[in-house]
Amino acid sequence: EVQLGVPSGATSGANQAVAVTILDDDPLPVVSFIQGPLAVSEGAGEVQLTVQLDAASGLEVVVELQTQGSLTLGVDGTLSANQVIVPAGAVQGSVQLSLVDDAIDEPEEQLLVTAISAQGASLGTPATLEVRVQDDDPVPSVQFEVAAASVPEGAGTAEVRALLSGASSQEIRVPLGSSGGALPG
Repeated sequence: EVQLGVPSGATSGANQAVAVTILDDDPLPVVSFIQGPLAVSEGAGEVQLTVQLDAASGLEVVVELQTQGSLTLGVDGTLSANQVIVPAGAVQGSVQLSLVDDAIDEPEEQLLVTAISAQGASLGTPATLEVRVQDDDPVPSVQFEVAAASVPEGAGTAEVRALLSGASSQEIRVPLGSSGGALPG
């Protein structure tokens, strides 16, 4: 607001103040992920996922996120929030991906984190961040439960059991073979 002071040599008129609005004509900043594809071990603990503005804004920027992929949130890891907030005056904001370091042999998992909308900014590229989580558990070994077994001749069948040294999320197939033979007598 601009106000007139007390005039000298004149009298004050009816309009002593005027409201002036300064219209912001700066373009919205552009927001994108700063990282390219990330490859991390499931034992990494926490991974920071960061977005960056191409210019600071006088307003807070809120970026909404969406996830998809083979990494199951709530089982294999958790995301600290489904939005990233870049505070006014700042150029970066982050969320944390906390990974679960399990003891299960499993294939590499993937999480795609996509910026689907932004309040106070325009979406740039890359708008999607790929996180590949590599398993750090050993491949289990397989062996027979016992080294030798005997069954009576008339038993018909014999059961032998195979055991895994550790858990696996993958199907395990073991071909069987035989050697030797039964002796007549």
